[in-house]
Amino acid sequence: MAGARTLSGALIPLVGNAPSNNAFVSGDYNRKTGLLGDGSTKSLGTGYVSNTFFQQNNLHLSVYVTSAPASSATTKVFLGNASLVASRVFIAKNAADQFAARLANASTAVNVSGQGTTTGFKGGARSSSTAVIARSAQTNTSTSITSGAIGASLNISVFAGGVSNLCDARMSFYSMGDNLDLALLDTRITTLMNTLASVLP
Repeated sequence: MAGARTLSGALIPLVGNAPSNNAFVSGDYNRKTGLLGDGSTKSLGTGYVSNTFFQQNNLHLSVYVTSAPASSATTKVFLGNASLVASRVFIAKNAADQFAARLANASTAVNVSGQGTTTGFKGGARSSSTAVIARSAQTNTSTSITSGAIGASLNISVFAGGVSNLCDARMSFYSMGDNLDLALLDTRITTLMNTLASVLP
């Protein structure tokens, strides 16, 4: 979601479905810093649904935040689905302004204090039925959380949890899929974003 000259160019994916644009306009896009959400109407639909796209014990979600969401007593989802408790898979700023990663669990997330309204790479990953990793501020936080079935066909969105919990951050990157090394992805995406910031006009 950065680097391209136009908004339409920025929404051409490296792999997979092209996201559907819900209310973003050209003025929301910056080549260096990506797309700015408004927390009320703007989101991207990934074209995937949670129970067919994600594997219960083998998944990740990540984003790169260039302008943090405003502090508030509401959850603002960076990427995922938050519509039904029993099927939640998302990374977000929670109501306590923590960074939260909930992956294949009905009620429990990894919550990282002080990181909900910060910038940079943020991600969550699960490689087993017993633990979830959240990454923010170049640090992994691992918590023992038992996984549960991802049991509903809910839309996966960027800047929103499906159709709710819309986010007012600015973001320049997102990825999701099988489990991977969040630290390595962080290094590569941070390098890319720093390079774009230095070379683009």
